[in-house]
Amino acid sequence: MKRFFLFFLISTSFCLILFSLLEYRKEYLKNKSNFNNLENLIEDAIKPACRYNFDKNNNIKENDIKEINIIIPKSRNWEQNLLNAFIDKSNSISNKYKKRFKANIYLKNSKNDICKLNGRVRISGDGRDHLQRKKGYIVPSLDVNLLNGNIDGIVNFKLFLPSTRNGSSEVFVSLLLKEMGYLSPRTKLIRVNLNNQNHKMIFQEKASKEMLENNNLRESAIIESDESLMWKIRSNNGASSNGNIFPRVVNKKWIKRNLINQKIGLEGTKIFSKAILESWNKGGNDEEITFSDFLLSSGNIKNRKILSRYKSHLIASGSDHALYNHNRIFYYDPITKSLLPIYYDGNSRIMDLEKGFNFSQNFKDRFISRDLTSEDINTAINEVKAINLSKFLLLLNSSGVKITESDLIKIKNQLIKNLTF
Repeated sequence: MKRFFLFFLISTSFCLILFSLLEYRKEYLKNKSNFNNLENLIEDAIKPACRYNFDKNNNIKENDIKEINIIIPKSRNWEQNLLNAFIDKSNSISNKYKKRFKANIYLKNSKNDICKLNGRVRISGDGRDHLQRKKGYIVPSLDVNLLNGNIDGIVNFKLFLPSTRNGSSEVFVSLLLKEMGYLSPRTKLIRVNLNNQNHKMIFQEKASKEMLENNNLRESAIIESDESLMWKIRSNNGASSNGNIFPRVVNKKWIKRNLINQKIGLEGTKIFSKAILESWNKGGNDEEITFSDFLLSSGNIKNRKILSRYKSHLIASGSDHALYNHNRIFYYDPITKSLLPIYYDGNSRIMDLEKGFNFSQNFKDRFISRDLTSEDINTAINEVKAINLSKFLLLLNSSGVKITESDLIKIKNQLIKNLTF
């Protein structure tokens, strides 16, 4: 009798365990197939690797991310913060609304595999165009920080509302500059589901350690224009106030690491300070004059030419918004003591082939054409001519920019025409 009871007990326990495993598998498969019910996903013991869709040679990977789903657990607090930011009467988005919220971030690739990461999100952007009302919902541009895992090394990135960066034009220019060897963030158009609301947004990595590593550069100071005073003045009186900027080191953790990093950071900010002061004195009374490439490069001929060619490409592509002093970002090279440009916020309309992006005015007196030489512009023309159109077309299409080969040829010819002008 005891043996029978023991056999019955073991058999019953085995059946219960088997039933639980089957139910677990059934629930897992159900949640995996339902991408919009991601809150109920059962986490794996080992987090799967999540990788972005380019390798170091810009070859397309099979497991490219085609959708990002962001679920904010405390959505009521998030929505209230969005509403307060939206109805605020100031001319720009106040920093008090840019607090971070915990978020569950799900990445979906072309094979419909799903990978969950933990992160934090906040409202991104200074201008009020970064908050838009769509179908009764307030949709913001987002700043995203991944707390575990990465997307091909990327842990900090932006999700911009397309209209704030002229949509596919921003992706085109970002990839074009990267293709020609300039420091430019990995960028693509992507579907984003934010708290069960679908949007198309611009994915763009932030200027950070990971971006430098992707470009085979040692980590050093990343320096940008601190716009906080400028936006505060604009918020109060709506004036331009473009000259009210100061140097700021972006990678704060790196500069706090040791005294050597602090010395390097100080060297870079001193050079940038000189360039800002010189532009103030030369422009006078809030008249914007672009920074001197000679000062930014500390007289290094090779780097001065890089700065000049970079400027030529941005002007030719109608991306001169990135050359406004308060939008500039640089990587400091401590060997040559030069500040090298990092692309950001060009606001180009390069994809607008109907209106075109050809010049209708003479740029000789524009503040952005300062320091350009015929030699540098001719080199820039050769850089455009050297682009492998077949490879670049694949890169554009895989990044969400749908364009034909004939239109790409038109854009290339227009770039050369603009540079020649």
